[in-house]
Amino acid sequence: MVTAIVAVVGFAGFTAFGGDSDGTDRAQVAEGPEASVSVTEEPTREPAAPEPAESAIAAAPRDKVVVKVGAPDGRSWISAKDSSGRVLWDGVLEEGDSRTFQDDTRVDLVLGNAGALELHVNGEKIEDDFRNGQVERLSYTKGDPAAG
Repeated sequence: MVTAIVAVVGFAGFTAFGGDSDGTDRAQVAEGPEASVSVTEEPTREPAAPEPAESAIAAAPRDKVVVKVGAPDGRSWISAKDSSGRVLWDGVLEEGDSRTFQDDTRVDLVLGNAGALELHVNGEKIEDDFRNGQVERLSYTKGDPAAG
């Protein structure tokens, strides 16, 4: 058995590292069509990904309440609770960040610096006239996105 293994290894080494007896160096070349090179003046770019809709929750499920809070104009402290009073999130939303909260029945919010925030409820933007530094307590339910 050892002899068979040595013979196979020897044969593989002989064929890989030169079995030509004429002493000339030959390189193996794969056959096929020649490669072509094209030069363009500007690099081609992948098509851009489609822009997301204004609200990422536009297709919110109708059997839940979905609230998206964004902070495009500054930072704000936010506390969000579900219908049972469980805290969904409590913290500072930095400028440019957003959070989405969801519950089967109701989402309660306390917003510090409410003027810096943008709200979307069940896929619709809430038009508000909150001012910077203003604290707001809001409740939203499924269906109409009006404040409760």
